[in-house]
Amino acid sequence: MSDATLATGLDGRHLPLQGTYNVRDLGGYLATGDRVTRWRTLLRADALHRLDGDAHAVFGALGVRTVVDLRSDEEVQRAPDQLSGLSLRVLHRPLYAPRTPMATGPRRTLAEMYLSLIDERPQALVGAVRELAAPDALPAIVHCTAGKDRTGMVVALVLSAVGVDHDVIVEDFEVTRRFLDGAFREELTQASAERGISADRIEDMLSMDPALIVGFLRRIYETFGDAATFLAHYGMTDEELERLRAGLLSVRRDDEDDL
Repeated sequence: MSDATLATGLDGRHLPLQGTYNVRDLGGYLATGDRVTRWRTLLRADALHRLDGDAHAVFGALGVRTVVDLRSDEEVQRAPDQLSGLSLRVLHRPLYAPRTPMATGPRRTLAEMYLSLIDERPQALVGAVRELAAPDALPAIVHCTAGKDRTGMVVALVLSAVGVDHDVIVEDFEVTRRFLDGAFREELTQASAERGISADRIEDMLSMDPALIVGFLRRIYETFGDAATFLAHYGMTDEELERLRAGLLSVRRDDEDDL
């Protein structure tokens, strides 16, 4: 399978796989020390319950070894990942506590939900990152339902911890807007309304304001200094962090595009 098949869309970053909206490669981001995130090593994604054989072929060509599913038990039961036949590990690591998924939990704003993970569920956040730092975990996919909020927070932690600039992390978050308007918005709005979720709650859930990820990172910076210290505080070892950096970063070539 050619690189042209694997890398189409926004600067080669978006993989328009059948049944998905928001599968993106996190390669090509410049990090400290003249390093750059490796292509074909870490993908962020929305739900994977409608993948077809072509998508399976892409994941196989990429050599994906690990899928970290951040969704609630309810979401997984309602729309299980379609990954049968692929030789990879699927790890279910829900970020929010049981029976309080984002759509039906206590009436908090989306911004409050972001901060609640730092204050109330930091081990879940850090645990998801640690899975990506396990031996032979990469290449990997991290995903939730939209690939926006839960995935966005885990990805932001990973990118910040390996030295990607704050503004680049925010830009990566904003890119989601390009893929979740239109058909995805219509589908989620209809499905949520059928489950009795109010229209204003749905609109809050669909927010892609960059202030969400900025506020999330600011809380970590103000409380812990940086993402690496936050991860270490909640159990990530120096060995794991170094393995994540080694797996995700390479030396930047002079002819290599980056953001």
